[in-house]
Amino acid sequence: MAARDPNDVRSRVRKHPQQGRRSGAPCAVTELGVIRVCAQLPGGAWLPETTADRLLLLTAASREYVWWPDAVSPVVLPEVRSAGTAKQVTDRYILGLARRNGGRVATFDRPFAAFGGSDVVCLLPARE
Repeated sequence: MAARDPNDVRSRVRKHPQQGRRSGAPCAVTELGVIRVCAQLPGGAWLPETTADRLLLLTAASREYVWWPDAVSPVVLPEVRSAGTAKQVTDRYILGLARRNGGRVATFDRPFAAFGGSDVVCLLPARE
C-alpha cells in the first residue's frame, strides 16, 4: 500500500543497514502482496498490470531500494519451520529473508513484532 501513497508511514520506516538511510527492500512475496491488495481495494481497484508498472517505476527510480531475491527455500528457514499456524508462514518467511539480508521487517502485527524482536519494527503506537 505504501507504493500507492508516498506519504504513507510504511514507506518511511526501514533503514538500509549499510547506508544508514531510508530504503525499501522488496522481494517477490511482498510485491505479490501489494499487487493482490491493490486489485481488491474497495475505493478503486487497480489492475495487476497497473500496480506492477507502478512498482517497477518506484523501485527503478530510487537508489534507496534494494532487491532481496528469494534465494533461500522456506523449508530450511528456522523462522518458517517454527511457525505454529498457517497464518504465520509468510510473515516468518519475510523475517528470515530480512535477517539474511541484514534488514528489518515493518509490520502492524504486534504479536509478530514481539516474535521477531529487534528484527521487526511495529508501526502501531505503543500500548500504555
